[in-house]
Amino acid sequence: MAAVASLLTVQAAGAQTWYNATTPNNVGSNAAPFWNKVSNDNSGGVCNLGAVLMGIATNAGCSNEVPTNLLPLSNVQQLPGVSGSTRGAFLAANANFKTPASFMMSAGMYQFTLFGKIAKFATSTSGASPRYGTYTVNSLGQRVLSEIVLAPGASMTFSSSSSFGFWLGAFAPNPGGGNLNVYFSDMATCQVSTALVGCGSVSAASQQFALFTGSLSGASAISGGVVQAQTGDRFWLGGEDDASAGSDRDYNDVVGSFTAVPEPASMALFGTGLLGVLAVGRRRRK
Repeated sequence: MAAVASLLTVQAAGAQTWYNATTPNNVGSNAAPFWNKVSNDNSGGVCNLGAVLMGIATNAGCSNEVPTNLLPLSNVQQLPGVSGSTRGAFLAANANFKTPASFMMSAGMYQFTLFGKIAKFATSTSGASPRYGTYTVNSLGQRVLSEIVLAPGASMTFSSSSSFGFWLGAFAPNPGGGNLNVYFSDMATCQVSTALVGCGSVSAASQQFALFTGSLSGASAISGGVVQAQTGDRFWLGGEDDASAGSDRDYNDVVGSFTAVPEPASMALFGTGLLGVLAVGRRRRK
């Protein structure tokens, strides 16, 4: 982990609300939610994040897709719902569905599964572009970055004792000089070295992430910009690695899901309680 100095902690929350996610229409930026834009990864198919999560995006139509066996996602990986109708819920900042929301996640333990990384442009380690991971803000206002490096289809479990968010390295605009422009899910940005150290100041930025959950009725509560996840809650995350004015904003450059899982201590307490119940039962039988 690398501590990154910050002049900005978590941004004040806007009006974050969960909205029904419908089948992508792929008709352009003015008529679609921010995760539902026409993608430059398109060679005849629909390749934006909505299409990926709803099983519409295919290898044959999405030219930049990596690896070759990623698309279409399996039924287990996709947002729940019936194709052609409402598919889960997504987080947005206003009722026109086109404005992304600032967010972080509540403390806890989560399992993250990477479905795939489509773009190949961001500064990388071991060729694993684009770079991405999680971050927290410590008591000094410093952002502490952790990188996630996974093969597509692989999973990892991580724990955070405080609210955390996501970061993604952008290939455009390119900071040059061996640095990386990092964009955070609370809609801030800074420049760091490729060792993820630096960031003397942080400024407001566009949202490079889109967040989904299983259904509107089951959407987790939001307080102060933090999504309050409960054990078993599952989320789908898409990242956009182009932050330039001309970005296609398809949010499909990193795609995965994460699920809130019980902390080991909670499991131990549960096990202890279960043993106690069993012991009482044995005594009663005697």
